[in-house]
Amino acid sequence: MKKITMLFLMLHGCVLLAQSQNDDFAVTMKSDTIRGKMNIIDNPLSGHSLIVKVGKKKEQYPSYKIATLYKKDETYHVAKIDGRYQFIKLIQGGFLSLYRYTPRDQQSAQMFQGSILITRDDRQKVVPNLGFRKQIMEFLEDCKSVSTKIENGDLSKKDLTEIIDEYNACVPQDYTPKEGDIVEEIVYIPDTSKIDELISNVKSDADLSANKELLEILDDLKKRKENGDEVPGYLANILKSNLQGKEELLKLLDDILEE
Repeated sequence: MKKITMLFLMLHGCVLLAQSQNDDFAVTMKSDTIRGKMNIIDNPLSGHSLIVKVGKKKEQYPSYKIATLYKKDETYHVAKIDGRYQFIKLIQGGFLSLYRYTPRDQQSAQMFQGSILITRDDRQKVVPNLGFRKQIMEFLEDCKSVSTKIENGDLSKKDLTEIIDEYNACVPQDYTPKEGDIVEEIVYIPDTSKIDELISNVKSDADLSANKELLEILDDLKKRKENGDEVPGYLANILKSNLQGKEELLKLLDDILEE
Protein backbone atom coordinates (compact mmCIF):
# COMPACT_ATOMS: atom_id res chain seq x y z
CA MET A 1 0.00 0.00 0.00
CA LYS A 2 2.84 2.36 0.86
CA LYS A 3 4.45 1.67 -2.54
CA ILE A 4 1.20 2.51 -4.34
CA THR A 5 0.83 5.71 -2.31
CA MET A 6 4.42 6.70 -3.02
CA LEU A 7 3.97 6.00 -6.74
CA PHE A 8 0.83 8.15 -6.78
CA LEU A 9 2.63 11.00 -5.04
CA MET A 10 5.51 10.80 -7.52
CA LEU A 11 3.16 10.86 -10.51
CA HIS A 12 1.16 13.71 -8.98
CA GLY A 13 4.40 15.64 -8.48
CA CYS A 14 5.38 15.10 -12.11
CA VAL A 15 1.99 16.42 -13.27
CA LEU A 16 2.36 19.53 -11.09
CA LEU A 17 5.88 20.08 -12.41
CA ALA A 18 4.69 19.81 -16.00
CA GLN A 19 1.86 22.24 -15.30
CA SER A 20 4.25 24.74 -13.72
CA GLN A 21 6.57 24.52 -16.73
CA ASN A 22 3.63 25.15 -19.07
CA ASP A 23 2.56 28.22 -17.11
CA ASP A 24 5.17 30.32 -18.95
CA PHE A 25 3.73 32.17 -21.92
CA ALA A 26 4.16 35.29 -24.01
CA VAL A 27 1.74 37.64 -25.75
CA THR A 28 2.93 39.02 -29.08
CA MET A 29 2.36 42.52 -30.43
CA LYS A 30 -0.41 40.93 -32.54
CA SER A 31 -2.09 39.67 -29.34
CA ASP A 32 -1.24 36.04 -30.14
CA THR A 33 -0.37 33.79 -27.19
CA ILE A 34 2.78 31.63 -27.31
CA ARG A 35 3.41 28.78 -24.88
CA GLY A 36 6.44 26.57 -24.35
CA LYS A 37 9.80 26.48 -22.62
CA MET A 38 11.10 30.04 -22.86
CA ASN A 39 14.62 31.41 -22.66
CA ILE A 40 15.79 34.98 -23.07
CA ILE A 41 19.07 35.43 -24.94
CA ASP A 42 21.10 38.62 -25.04
CA ASN A 43 23.07 40.03 -27.95
CA PRO A 44 25.09 43.11 -26.91
CA LEU A 45 24.45 44.69 -30.31
CA SER A 46 20.95 43.67 -31.41
CA GLY A 47 19.33 43.23 -27.98
CA HIS A 48 17.20 40.46 -26.51
CA SER A 49 15.44 37.61 -28.25
CA LEU A 50 13.04 34.99 -26.95
CA ILE A 51 13.67 31.32 -27.72
CA VAL A 52 10.51 29.23 -27.44
CA LYS A 53 10.88 25.45 -27.40
CA VAL A 54 7.90 23.14 -27.86
CA GLY A 55 9.00 19.53 -27.99
CA LYS A 56 11.93 19.40 -30.41
CA LYS A 57 10.85 22.54 -32.26
CA LYS A 58 12.47 25.89 -31.50
CA GLU A 59 11.38 29.32 -32.66
CA GLN A 60 13.07 32.66 -32.08
CA TYR A 61 11.28 36.00 -31.62
CA PRO A 62 13.01 39.40 -31.45
CA SER A 63 11.98 41.15 -28.25
CA TYR A 64 10.21 44.00 -30.04
CA LYS A 65 7.63 41.51 -31.36
CA ILE A 66 6.65 40.56 -27.81
CA ALA A 67 4.26 42.70 -25.75
CA THR A 68 4.43 40.81 -22.44
CA LEU A 69 6.26 37.73 -21.20
CA TYR A 70 5.20 35.72 -18.15
CA LYS A 71 8.01 33.47 -16.98
CA LYS A 72 8.35 31.72 -13.60
CA ASP A 73 5.68 33.95 -12.03
CA GLU A 74 7.49 37.10 -13.16
CA THR A 75 6.31 39.69 -15.67
CA TYR A 76 8.49 41.14 -18.41
CA HIS A 77 7.78 44.01 -20.78
CA VAL A 78 9.92 45.37 -23.62
CA ALA A 79 11.69 48.73 -23.85
CA LYS A 80 14.38 50.38 -25.94
CA ILE A 81 17.31 51.18 -23.66
CA ASP A 82 20.82 52.17 -24.75
CA GLY A 83 19.72 51.97 -28.37
CA ARG A 84 18.51 48.35 -28.31
CA TYR A 85 15.29 46.53 -27.50
CA GLN A 86 15.29 44.26 -24.49
CA PHE A 87 13.08 42.51 -21.97
CA ILE A 88 12.70 44.32 -18.66
CA LYS A 89 11.53 42.62 -15.47
CA LEU A 90 8.68 44.34 -13.61
CA ILE A 91 9.47 44.92 -9.93
CA GLN A 92 6.89 47.55 -8.93
CA GLY A 93 4.07 48.68 -11.19
CA GLY A 94 2.01 51.84 -11.63
CA PHE A 95 2.10 55.00 -13.73
CA LEU A 96 5.73 55.06 -12.61
CA SER A 97 7.17 51.55 -12.62
CA LEU A 98 10.44 50.05 -11.46
CA TYR A 99 12.10 47.48 -13.70
CA ARG A 100 15.30 45.47 -13.81
CA TYR A 101 17.10 45.83 -17.13
CA THR A 102 20.34 44.62 -18.73
CA PRO A 103 23.05 47.25 -19.26
CA ARG A 104 24.77 46.86 -22.62
CA ASP A 105 28.14 46.01 -21.06
CA GLN A 106 26.82 43.21 -18.83
CA GLN A 107 27.33 39.56 -19.68
CA SER A 108 24.32 37.38 -20.57
CA ALA A 109 24.76 35.42 -17.35
CA GLN A 110 24.21 38.65 -15.40
CA MET A 111 21.06 39.93 -17.09
CA PHE A 112 18.59 42.18 -15.25
CA GLN A 113 21.11 43.65 -12.82
CA GLY A 114 20.37 47.31 -13.53
CA SER A 115 17.39 49.28 -12.20
CA ILE A 116 15.36 51.70 -14.31
CA LEU A 117 12.27 53.83 -13.76
CA ILE A 118 9.79 54.07 -16.65
CA THR A 119 6.55 56.05 -16.83
CA ARG A 120 3.51 55.16 -18.92
CA ASP A 121 4.26 58.09 -21.19
CA ASP A 122 7.62 56.47 -22.02
CA ARG A 123 9.95 58.61 -19.89
CA GLN A 124 12.94 56.63 -18.60
CA LYS A 125 15.52 57.13 -15.90
CA VAL A 126 18.22 54.66 -14.95
CA VAL A 127 18.46 54.54 -11.15
CA PRO A 128 21.94 56.05 -10.57
CA ASN A 129 24.50 54.91 -8.03
CA LEU A 130 25.88 58.45 -7.80
CA GLY A 131 23.86 61.66 -7.85
CA PHE A 132 20.59 59.92 -6.96
CA ARG A 133 19.05 62.92 -5.18
CA LYS A 134 19.56 65.48 -7.96
CA GLN A 135 18.72 63.18 -10.87
CA ILE A 136 15.60 61.57 -9.42
CA MET A 137 14.37 64.87 -7.97
CA GLU A 138 14.51 66.37 -11.48
CA PHE A 139 12.95 63.28 -13.09
CA LEU A 140 9.95 63.44 -10.71
CA GLU A 141 9.70 67.25 -10.56
CA ASP A 142 6.09 67.21 -11.82
CA CYS A 143 5.12 65.97 -8.34
CA LYS A 144 6.26 68.77 -6.02
CA SER A 145 5.64 66.91 -2.75
CA VAL A 146 7.87 63.98 -3.76
CA SER A 147 10.65 66.06 -5.34
CA THR A 148 10.76 68.30 -2.24
CA LYS A 149 11.12 65.30 0.08
CA ILE A 150 13.97 63.99 -2.09
CA GLU A 151 15.64 67.42 -2.15
CA ASN A 152 15.38 67.73 1.65
CA GLY A 153 16.74 64.23 2.21
CA ASP A 154 13.49 62.88 3.68
CA LEU A 155 13.44 60.29 0.89
CA SER A 156 16.61 58.65 -0.46
CA LYS A 157 17.62 55.73 -2.63
CA LYS A 158 16.82 53.23 0.11
CA ASP A 159 13.24 54.58 0.06
CA LEU A 160 12.74 53.90 -3.66
CA THR A 161 9.61 51.80 -3.10
CA GLU A 162 8.06 54.62 -1.04
CA ILE A 163 9.11 57.21 -3.64
CA ILE A 164 7.31 55.26 -6.37
CA ASP A 165 4.18 54.79 -4.24
CA GLU A 166 4.01 58.48 -3.32
CA TYR A 167 4.62 59.62 -6.89
CA ASN A 168 1.90 57.32 -8.24
CA ALA A 169 -0.50 58.65 -5.60
CA CYS A 170 0.40 62.16 -6.75
CA VAL A 171 -0.40 61.47 -10.41
CA PRO A 172 -4.02 62.46 -11.30
CA GLN A 173 -6.23 59.38 -11.40
CA ASP A 174 -8.72 58.48 -14.12
CA TYR A 175 -12.04 60.26 -13.72
CA THR A 176 -14.78 58.08 -12.19
CA PRO A 177 -18.33 59.43 -12.60
CA LYS A 178 -20.23 60.01 -9.36
CA GLU A 179 -23.94 59.37 -8.84
CA GLY A 180 -25.91 62.20 -10.39
CA ASP A 181 -23.22 63.12 -12.93
CA ILE A 182 -24.38 63.43 -16.53
CA VAL A 183 -22.04 61.43 -18.68
CA GLU A 184 -22.12 61.72 -22.44
CA GLU A 185 -21.41 58.45 -24.20
CA ILE A 186 -18.72 58.83 -26.80
CA VAL A 187 -18.54 56.21 -29.53
CA TYR A 188 -15.07 55.87 -31.02
CA ILE A 189 -15.08 55.29 -34.76
CA PRO A 190 -11.48 54.90 -35.91
CA ASP A 191 -10.32 56.35 -39.19
CA THR A 192 -7.71 54.04 -40.69
CA SER A 193 -7.66 55.56 -44.16
CA LYS A 194 -4.18 57.05 -43.69
CA ILE A 195 -2.79 53.75 -42.40
CA ASP A 196 -4.32 51.96 -45.39
CA GLU A 197 -2.68 54.54 -47.64
CA LEU A 198 0.69 54.03 -45.94
CA ILE A 199 0.46 50.23 -46.23
CA SER A 200 -0.49 50.53 -49.90
CA ASN A 201 2.46 52.87 -50.59
CA VAL A 202 4.88 50.55 -48.81
CA LYS A 203 3.65 47.57 -50.83
CA SER A 204 4.12 49.48 -54.08
CA ASP A 205 7.58 50.77 -53.13
CA ALA A 206 10.35 48.75 -54.81
CA ASP A 207 12.67 49.17 -51.83
CA LEU A 208 10.12 48.26 -49.16
CA SER A 209 7.63 45.82 -50.68
CA ALA A 210 9.69 42.76 -49.69
CA ASN A 211 10.09 43.91 -46.09
CA LYS A 212 7.67 41.46 -44.40
CA GLU A 213 8.63 42.64 -40.93
CA LEU A 214 7.68 46.23 -41.78
CA LEU A 215 4.32 45.12 -43.18
CA GLU A 216 3.63 43.06 -40.05
CA ILE A 217 4.35 46.06 -37.83
CA LEU A 218 2.09 48.26 -39.98
CA ASP A 219 -0.70 45.70 -39.60
CA ASP A 220 -0.17 45.84 -35.84
CA LEU A 221 -0.30 49.65 -35.96
CA LYS A 222 -3.62 49.47 -37.79
CA LYS A 223 -5.09 47.10 -35.18
CA ARG A 224 -3.98 49.40 -32.38
CA LYS A 225 -5.63 52.39 -34.05
CA GLU A 226 -8.81 50.37 -34.66
CA ASN A 227 -8.93 49.41 -30.97
CA GLY A 228 -8.16 52.94 -29.82
CA ASP A 229 -4.93 51.74 -28.19
CA GLU A 230 -1.92 53.97 -27.63
CA VAL A 231 1.03 53.36 -29.95
CA PRO A 232 4.16 52.64 -27.86
CA GLY A 233 7.12 54.91 -28.50
CA TYR A 234 9.41 52.03 -29.39
CA LEU A 235 6.96 50.79 -32.08
CA ALA A 236 6.88 54.24 -33.66
CA ASN A 237 10.69 54.33 -33.62
CA ILE A 238 10.91 50.96 -35.42
CA LEU A 239 8.60 52.22 -38.16
CA LYS A 240 10.53 55.47 -38.57
CA SER A 241 13.80 53.55 -38.77
CA ASN A 242 12.42 51.32 -41.55
CA LEU A 243 11.13 54.31 -43.50
CA GLN A 244 14.36 56.32 -43.40
CA GLY A 245 14.95 58.10 -46.71
CA LYS A 246 11.26 57.97 -47.63
CA GLU A 247 10.25 61.50 -46.69
CA GLU A 248 6.66 61.34 -47.96
CA LEU A 249 6.03 58.06 -46.13
CA LEU A 250 7.60 59.44 -42.96
CA LYS A 251 5.35 62.50 -43.12
CA LEU A 252 2.32 60.25 -43.55
CA LEU A 253 3.45 58.16 -40.58
CA ASP A 254 3.86 61.30 -38.44
CA ASP A 255 0.30 62.33 -39.36
CA ILE A 256 -0.96 58.90 -38.27
CA LEU A 257 0.90 58.98 -34.96
CA GLU A 258 -0.39 62.47 -34.16
CA GLU A 259 -4.05 61.47 -34.64
